[in-house]
Amino acid sequence: MAPVQPFPRYLQHTHHFLWDRLLFRAAKQCVHDLGVWFDSELSMKIHISRVVSICYYHLRHLRQLQHCLSQSTLIMLVTSLILQRLDYCNSVLAGLPASSIKPLQRVQNATARLVLNLDYWVHITPALQQLRWLPVHYKTRYKIATLMHHIYNSTAPTYLCDLISFSSTRSLRSTTSGAATVQRTRTRLGDCAFSIAGPRVWNKLPASRRQTVSAATFKRQLKTYFFSCAFHSENYTAYGFIYMYFIVVMRSRPLFLGMLRTTNPSFDLI
Repeated sequence: MAPVQPFPRYLQHTHHFLWDRLLFRAAKQCVHDLGVWFDSELSMKIHISRVVSICYYHLRHLRQLQHCLSQSTLIMLVTSLILQRLDYCNSVLAGLPASSIKPLQRVQNATARLVLNLDYWVHITPALQQLRWLPVHYKTRYKIATLMHHIYNSTAPTYLCDLISFSSTRSLRSTTSGAATVQRTRTRLGDCAFSIAGPRVWNKLPASRRQTVSAATFKRQLKTYFFSCAFHSENYTAYGFIYMYFIVVMRSRPLFLGMLRTTNPSFDLI
């Protein structure tokens, strides 16, 4: 076997330049790990767009079979094909702006309209209330709060428990109420980290919820609490009533004007 010839000295500089260019080109702008797409800026836009694309693909096929399926069967199908994709690893969406979460919320709204056979213009809040579905951003908070409960009760993996601290050097009331220590960050990207987003979500829960030991009881009370925060606020409910009143008035207006024109042909609306 012939010995390997050394690289010519006059081409060594070019060789290193080409090697650096190859390494630069080999760097990817997006990586796929455990079903989640991470882009170079950690904006999660690529992951959200792929999830939305897959969910709409299944929605189109389910809409073709809607007349052949009962509502209970349709709920089972959308739960396994769509809702589970929205809930999978949704804790990585913590701290993202509302504009990034909005496409996922549109998917959930379209799924609710499919299950209940509603028109596009119908207000979606009563539909989500009827199906007992939390909005997407509340589902993210639900997942983070559940992980924090496991950490608080020392049932989570060690690598998660090491990120959160519940103790304080001073004697504060927060140490007995189960509040977590919130670290300071200087960037918005740092707010998306679980060590920051987790304590913030956890501290916003009532102290009675945080002191619950049973995981099943905590999840049941947590969903009830988030459901009341999402749908039972005064401003949101008032807005829903005003919107529904506007829809009813606009739908009944042509019928009312038609009746007036029938009884009085000379009547016209100025």
